[in-house]
Amino acid sequence: MKKKLIVILITFLFLINISAFLTIAYNVFAIKDGQEPSAIREVLNLTEVQAKEIEGIRASFKTEVENAGVKLQEKKRELFLAMRENKPDKEHMYNLIDEISLLQAQLQKEAVERMVTEKSLLNSTQQERYFSAYGQRMGMGRMQGSGGQGYMKGGGRGKGMGRGRQNFDNNNF
Repeated sequence: MKKKLIVILITFLFLINISAFLTIAYNVFAIKDGQEPSAIREVLNLTEVQAKEIEGIRASFKTEVENAGVKLQEKKRELFLAMRENKPDKEHMYNLIDEISLLQAQLQKEAVERMVTEKSLLNSTQQERYFSAYGQRMGMGRMQGSGGQGYMKGGGRGKGMGRGRQNFDNNNF
């Protein structure tokens, strides 16, 4: 029973880590590969003042994320080493899991804070483009409606998991 609980906790922690990592990576690298910051300026039609303010916000956020990422990696390493011990101290491991969860929550809160701050610098048209771009990058499609009471439209990436039996029969995995 105890082993099963540890496996479940480790699996849960792993999923939280993936979620946090994707959130962090998404926010740090919000500029698509090959795009320059000027492309964002053009897509959102930013003024020079808006562009400079957003650039400063992102630079500050990137530094915070990098620093927190180092701490997070240290805690994960410490947890891994604790699990490898002959007689792991569960209390110590659980405390590490709590610390890791707090760091991840902190990073996600900072990401949300950054987005809200950037949003406050934009007019309504720019905000629509901003969230449409984020929604597409997060696989949510384009959000329709207002006040969060819309539906998702688009965002599909084709034929889902493949083309059915045709791929299986032709060994095209």
